[in-house]
Amino acid sequence: MSLINELKRRNVFRVAAAYLVSAWLIIQVADTILPLFGFDESPTRMIVLVLAIGFVPAMIVAWVFQLTPEGLKRDSEIDPSVEVVPGTHRKLDRTIAIVLVLALAYFAVDKFIISPQRETVIVEQAMQAGAEQAREEFRLSQLSDKSIAVLPFVTRSSTEDTGYFAEGIHDDLLTLLANIGSLRVISRTSVLKYRDTDRNLREIGQELGAQTILEGGIQQAGENVRINMQLIDAGTDEHLWARTWDRKLTLENVFAIQTEIAQSIADQLQATLSPREQRRIQRAPTLDLRAQEAYIKGKVQLDISTFDALGQARDLFRQAIEIDPGYTLARIALAETWSRLAATGAIDRQAMLANGLAHIEQALDEDPDNSYGLAVSGLYQRARALPGVEQTFQTAIELNPNNVKALEIYADYLRGQGRHAEALTITNRALELDPLSVGLFHNKGRALTFLGQFDEAQQAFDRISEINPGNPYATHGNALATILA
Repeated sequence: MSLINELKRRNVFRVAAAYLVSAWLIIQVADTILPLFGFDESPTRMIVLVLAIGFVPAMIVAWVFQLTPEGLKRDSEIDPSVEVVPGTHRKLDRTIAIVLVLALAYFAVDKFIISPQRETVIVEQAMQAGAEQAREEFRLSQLSDKSIAVLPFVTRSSTEDTGYFAEGIHDDLLTLLANIGSLRVISRTSVLKYRDTDRNLREIGQELGAQTILEGGIQQAGENVRINMQLIDAGTDEHLWARTWDRKLTLENVFAIQTEIAQSIADQLQATLSPREQRRIQRAPTLDLRAQEAYIKGKVQLDISTFDALGQARDLFRQAIEIDPGYTLARIALAETWSRLAATGAIDRQAMLANGLAHIEQALDEDPDNSYGLAVSGLYQRARALPGVEQTFQTAIELNPNNVKALEIYADYLRGQGRHAEALTITNRALELDPLSVGLFHNKGRALTFLGQFDEAQQAFDRISEINPGNPYATHGNALATILA
């Protein structure tokens, strides 16, 4: 008997058809129903993953076993002279027919009930998006001349430790500047793409949407460090401000220099600091070089966000906290790492809460108006189905309008609520600060797709290919827009 005939005899093809049709129906229903209960995309992704993994075992079972009047039996135990297959055929055919009827019913409900309601919401959201876009353009016009990109600093020492030390200074300075609400500070993710670049600063400013650029260098020699900085007008190449510091290598000295840089930039750009902002730029995250290095290494892995990278990030943030228990940013980052592990399905919600909740609570006890901490706290509120989640996200953004992470988390929450126009507005705000983010362009494209703006969605997905050629987000997004168009 040929392999094809044997597959038919053992009903492998019928089981495969029943499995695939059933899996498709489950995914469609989940994708429609789960957002109504406030779930984000994580449960749907897990369902797709489980069903995909389950396909192979289902085919193995179909090959090894046969359904008989006495129940499941190994094919090798069945007498070939006894005809049990026709009955099995009929049962499987009935199963496939029932699933197809359910699929048709789903199509009918979606077409005549869900889709009209969805289209009404899309129209309302699109109108709302237009009004919010006008407000955004006005807000941007007030900030256009107060935008800055801090390029990665050049290290003039060959040791790896100097590289992490320079990254730490870069990260801390970005954090300080981001606390100045009247500035628009381009995020670390976008500026890192210009490490060791020989590009013209005017081109970089145009690509990042930044009026001014800060560049500098770090040179470490024994127990001493030299830091030089210069602020440049990206439109004219004019040097607005420059300074060099020679100090003994301690984080106290380095942080004092960073605070002076932040204050000088604010003065040059005529950015007014509130008393709270003044206090925040004078607050040192940590004064331990080893803790800072572990934290920076952890952030690198957190940005990568694969299973392995998240595990490394968790261990590095733990190490930073062990060295400096008062390192609030490390506690917040560790709590975020546990949340991301749960989002990827590596751990369940209970494990996330058991491991991360105490860290975010302690961090906010020590620094209650930390925007990053509040954004991550909202993730834990959401995981526990507590009220006030949206207010937490909004407060985080009000405290620090430059907090890309808070904007991205809030947009994800709005998308899970089916509020795609609002999600689009928040995503656009995030893109003003992180204009080279593949993830944000993917989220923008999806929001536009669900709003029925398919041409604009395709432009967003095409931008992904320009930033990172070959990125699967572009292919996935364009496929989604094509299917729904």
